[in-house]
Amino acid sequence: SAVLEKIHAATPQVVAFLESHPAVKAVHWALSPGSRENYRRLARSPGATGGMITFTLQELGALTRFYDRLRLPKGPSFGMKTTLICPFMYLAHYDLVTTPAGLAELAASRLDPDLLRLCIGTEPVEDIIATLREALG
Repeated sequence: SAVLEKIHAATPQVVAFLESHPAVKAVHWALSPGSRENYRRLARSPGATGGMITFTLQELGALTRFYDRLRLPKGPSFGMKTTLICPFMYLAHYDLVTTPAGLAELAASRLDPDLLRLCIGTEPVEDIIATLREALG
């Protein structure tokens, strides 16, 4: 579909931007080295990249500032034409990110409580990147 073609074309460009930005600590997506082989086995087409990117920021506590400045729609959805972002751990595991015991459990599992989930939509990729750049400051 035209929607998926746009998403599959934009996702690697957004990943490249995030991976090169000094404020970004780690980026994970379908074609990351640890998941690429398995994703390729399941992908419905050779050009499929998926539209989901997760990433974390370098600076401890930077999530609030970044998220508040980010002029993208925020929400926990998939499959939309609109790019969406959410602080995934706060959505899925609020009990873990709000207690010392929970934070210790996340740390033991090597999970960053400030993990962001970005679902790429069909907007011009230059606009998505510009919006991320602005919020990353």
